Amino acid sequence: MSDFCNMEQGFDYIFGRMNAIYGNDFARKWDGIDPDLIRQEWIGTMGRFLTYRPIMDYALRHIDPQRPPSSLQFRKICQDGPNFPQPEQPKRIETTVPEVSEEVKRQALEKLAKLRKEFSSYPRHI
Repeated sequence: MSDFCNMEQGFDYIFGRMNAIYGNDFARKWDGIDPDLIRQEWIGTMGRFLTYRPIMDYALRHIDPQRPPSSLQFRKICQDGPNFPQPEQPKRIETTVPEVSEEVKRQALEKLAKLRKEFSSYPRHI
């Protein structure tokens, strides 16, 4: 199982775990509320915290064992948990430019001047 998931998967993960932890107390907390509204509210409140399982696991280990948390309470616990991993910095590629003799530079500049002269005679279209 990857440490990362999308928000929908994260929501399902924490709600599944809290159902297992609190049982009927958790299910009754949402009686009479549209499940889509609950999902929308939790995803909106939790945001990116629903995308990294180690943060969600930290929060699940630190919730009140007697009372299911609200989305705001759960977010607060997540904020106190581990940080998101930082992306690796790309490795810097070292390049070296070979030394070029003065003669090679002179020849290249002559060719460039010749090409500029040749293309300057073409009509320009706007």
